[in-house]
Amino acid sequence: MRLQGNVRIVTGSASGKGRTAVFIASSDSDYITGQTIMVDGGTNKLR
Repeated sequence: MRLQGNVRIVTGSASGKGRTAVFIASSDSDYITGQTIMVDGGTNKLR
């Protein structure tokens, strides 16, 4: 993990993407519709 400005950068991993997929498939995400969920460790904020 490192900081660049106010953005925390975390190197992504397969398990991080897997946890996101499990969350989306679970009932915890019932009220999330029509969203793009970025799993990129914060690098999208640097653009």
